[in-house]
Amino acid sequence: MLAGSLSILQTANDSLLEPAIRIVSQLHDACTQSLAQSPVYRELSVPTGPQVDIGPDGTVKYSEVPRPDEPSFAAFVEHIRQPMAQGVPPHIHLKKRYESDNMSYSAELSTVYYEGLSEIC
Repeated sequence: MLAGSLSILQTANDSLLEPAIRIVSQLHDACTQSLAQSPVYRELSVPTGPQVDIGPDGTVKYSEVPRPDEPSFAAFVEHIRQPMAQGVPPHIHLKKRYESDNMSYSAELSTVYYEGLSEIC
C-alpha cells in the first residue's frame, strides 16, 4: 500500500509533494526493514491496583490507582515473583499435572512464565 502511494506521489511531479514523498519513502523503508525482524512488545503502563472508597452517604466508588511501591511493570513483575513466605510458592504461579492427575507447583514452569513477563518490561 505504501509502495503504491509512493509511486502515485512520484508520478505527480509536483514540488509541493516532495515533503510527503520523503516521509512516505522513509515510512516504507522502515516498514520493509521491520518485516525482517521478530516482533517486539514492551509493556510501558504503570501497574495499578483497586481502590474502593465509601462516601458518607454510603455510595461506593471503585477506581484503579497506581501501586505505590511499583512504579513500573518491571517492579510489579519482580514483586509478584517473590514468595510470600519461606517455602511457599509465589502468589501467582503455574502448576503441572502429574500422571496421578494431581497438580502441584512447578518452579520450572513458573520461572519460564516470569522470564516471559520480564522480557516485555
